[in-house]
Amino acid sequence: MENRLTTSSIVTRPLTPRYPVIIKDPTNKDVISNFRLGDHFLALGVTTILTSGYYYSTYLHKPSTILWGAFILPTMYVLSGERVSQRLKGVQENQKDCAKYGIEFTQNITPYNL
Repeated sequence: MENRLTTSSIVTRPLTPRYPVIIKDPTNKDVISNFRLGDHFLALGVTTILTSGYYYSTYLHKPSTILWGAFILPTMYVLSGERVSQRLKGVQENQKDCAKYGIEFTQNITPYNL
């Protein structure tokens, strides 16, 4: 028989989002339709900077640079999509998204979500 005190915590932290929840469980379609211009700039900007840095650090070796860029671009779009998903779930600041959906923006500050 295992000891419950050592395997799990007695005190649980309620997960309350700090910002209004727009979509509780966003689908891929919801995430893609809520991309902002800044999300595209983040994905393209980081990809451009990392790829050009790799290009000049490897003495202009084009084949590996193309492979590097082909790996970085989708990765950055997935990370940007995760940021959008967190905004829709209320984890990150979503004032513009609340205005788009007509939801009142309020910040929920409790000791559990600071």
